[in-house]
Amino acid sequence: MPDFTSDAQLRDPSKQKRRNARIAVRIEAEFRMAGESATHPADLIDLGTGGIGLTARMPLYPGDRLILSFRLEDRYIEASVVVSRASGKNFGVIFEDPDDPAIGHVQDYIQKKFFAR
Repeated sequence: MPDFTSDAQLRDPSKQKRRNARIAVRIEAEFRMAGESATHPADLIDLGTGGIGLTARMPLYPGDRLILSFRLEDRYIEASVVVSRASGKNFGVIFEDPDDPAIGHVQDYIQKKFFAR
């Protein structure tokens, strides 16, 4: 597993269109297609409790199921996600399980960054 780095930046809450908290980030990650062992590099570009925005060189399509791995500070996160949108090399994924513990870790991270201003 590579050493992941992060550079989080909060988005202006008044400009949020989503119901769920989301912040702009730059976090190295990797993913594998569900049922496969080969990993592919990705970069998380935004992070939220409803989903994650990422960039990747490998083409992905809505409905693809992935295992996404990344590090939030000292915590290793691995979550099952589903591609919800694709535009070029940018993708939106949502958590497959709404009770996934990763969502709580993401929420804690967002709150920590928000109150660290």
